[in-house]
Amino acid sequence: MAEAPPSPDHAALSRIRVGAEAFEFRGRVSYPHTPHGFATSKLAANAERLIGIDATARNWNTVTRLLEMVTIENAPR
Repeated sequence: MAEAPPSPDHAALSRIRVGAEAFEFRGRVSYPHTPHGFATSKLAANAERLIGIDATARNWNTVTRLLEMVTIENAPR
């Protein structure tokens, strides 16, 4: 996120979560846990509105691949 969410609606996030779904904030980063799929999660679908800030999501495989690409690009030649 561009900045840490000033006042996320934790109560609303809790109300729409299903089963083991969870949402955690650490500064400008949020960690949604959607064990039955991010694409079908109501928690994930409504998170931006309920945290009150624009956000983007990447799955962990994408994050690690981007890290590899940056590491390769910046390797000494």
